[in-house]
Amino acid sequence: MVLTGVGVNVANSEITGTSLAMQYSLDSTNGIDGIWADASATNTTVAFTAPGNVYIREKNNPSNFRMVATVTKPTTPNPGRMQGSSGAGYTKLNGLVNDETYEYFVSSDSTVDASNAGWSGATTVSLAGSFYIDNIPATTGQHIHIRLKANNTRLASDIAHVASVNSP
Repeated sequence: MVLTGVGVNVANSEITGTSLAMQYSLDSTNGIDGIWADASATNTTVAFTAPGNVYIREKNNPSNFRMVATVTKPTTPNPGRMQGSSGAGYTKLNGLVNDETYEYFVSSDSTVDASNAGWSGATTVSLAGSFYIDNIPATTGQHIHIRLKANNTRLASDIAHVASVNSP
């Protein structure tokens, strides 16, 4: 069996293109050791950790293995904040990384975690030629929570908690 057509989609918690004749490991350092689990047909749901390598192998021929991807976790964003260009009640987050995709949501809670319900409705912003997100509607006392969004080979970053600006 040739182990081709297999990939990862960290954002969807999947190893894609697997078959029942395969196994995977998330903790192997060299494709031989580690804990191996049976893959499922088509796509296998997994809980990725970072940093770490994703290996697959033939169930009946364990010496036929390959590394599919290296999963990483980015650093937490550290945006600055200022009044948004639309005036009172809008916030601008600057100091972000160009060509990255962020997600954020606004709440009255000063801290949240990744399991918070707000992330399911988070606003996604892909920066292209920009280092800021402008005009985030937030009122006095609310907080903006932002993180780098997960992609195919990267977990979401930890969450940065940014207090909203006060109205002038």
